[in-house]
Amino acid sequence: MNISTLTALTANGQITLPKEIQEYLFVSPGDPIELVVGTDGRVVLRRAKTIDVRDLRGILKRDGYPPVSLEEMREAIIRGANREAEPV
Repeated sequence: MNISTLTALTANGQITLPKEIQEYLFVSPGDPIELVVGTDGRVVLRRAKTIDVRDLRGILKRDGYPPVSLEEMREAIIRGANREAEPV
């Protein structure tokens, strides 16, 4: 599909996305849209890929290891950072 349309930039730096482009991208008001500027100056506008945070549940679970608290994670991060800061 080839769509060409004209829109204007508002004083607030916003543009109105014409209805036919919204329909083509399957986006609605409030949906995230990604803008990428190429080295040739072309701007690509596309529907942003999003992940439902609920889909991330359990991705760090490892069999045989008990869950750790946020405090335990924080302490491990500090220990690791301190080790990296030590002179060799």
